Amino acid sequence: MQVLLSLFVLFTTQFQGPPVEIDNVPFTISACLQPESNRFEVSRRMNPFYLRGDFNGDGKLDFVVLVQERKSGKQGVAFCFAGTKSKAYVGWAGNAIAMEGGMLIDDIDGLDVWGVEEAWSKNPKRDALYLARAESGSGVLIWNGRRMVWRQLGI
Repeated sequence: MQVLLSLFVLFTTQFQGPPVEIDNVPFTISACLQPESNRFEVSRRMNPFYLRGDFNGDGKLDFVVLVQERKSGKQGVAFCFAGTKSKAYVGWAGNAIAMEGGMLIDDIDGLDVWGVEEAWSKNPKRDALYLARAESGSGVLIWNGRRMVWRQLGI
C-alpha cells in the first residue's frame, strides 16, 4: 500500500505543468514592456488589466495593458502593436496626453472603466480604447498613425 501511495505521489508531482503565473501576462505583453521594465510595471487596479483590439488599423490584434510608472505611481496604458519590434507606446503614466481643451494629463488614476470601441474609424478600420470615470465623463483614445489622440465623449 505504501509503495502504491509513493508511486501515486511521484507520478502526480512529475507530470504537473509549470505553475501559472500570478498575473497571467501574455508573453507578447511581457516582451513588449521589457525595454521599459525599469520604468513601468503592469497595474492590476482594474480587471481585466489588458485588452485586445486592432488599434492601429493593420488588421492584426494588438494588446493594450494597464501600467504604472514605478517612480511616481502614475497610472496609464501601454499599447503593444502586433507585428512590430518597437517598444510599447505608453500613454499617461508620466507621459502627458492632451485632453479636451488641450489640457495635458499624465495620470489616469481617476478613470475606472475601460473597454474596446470596435470599428471606431472606417478607413482604415481601427478600434479605439474607451475610458471613463463611472457616472462621470468618458472618452476614447485613438491612434492617428503617429500618436494617440483623446476624443471626449461625455461629461
